Amino acid sequence: MKYVVDANIILSGLIADSMTRRLLVELEDGLLTPAYVYDEIGAYTEMVSEKAGLSPVGVEELIELLFERIDVVPRPVVLDSLQEAARIMRNTDPDDAVYLAAAIERDAHLWSDDSDYDEQDAVPVARTDDIVERFEQQISEL
Repeated sequence: MKYVVDANIILSGLIADSMTRRLLVELEDGLLTPAYVYDEIGAYTEMVSEKAGLSPVGVEELIELLFERIDVVPRPVVLDSLQEAARIMRNTDPDDAVYLAAAIERDAHLWSDDSDYDEQDAVPVARTDDIVERFEQQISEL
């Protein structure tokens, strides 16, 4: 299974040593995110540093660690479906269209706790609780 991970999930994994971080590092499924996520995360680096109690260098190292497991969908690939995704998301949150476009292009599910995706049916959406269940299944099968 492939999941396009939205920025809020990644930020959550950066801020706290939590189940979300563990999922991002250990989940056996393919994790993807659009290249745009770097812009979004970059806007919150200072906040992540404060909340996580990490230096800016520590935050960068953690970002590198997470992105060893998350494949980045290049901007040109996302652009192929961005217009369709923007149309779908126009009445909820157009800024989320880039994640939807990446999921459409990579035939993936979205991993997001954002209710803005509830109004669309272009791709399936998994909440963190769903991912935890999947992770626990993977562990029990070992």
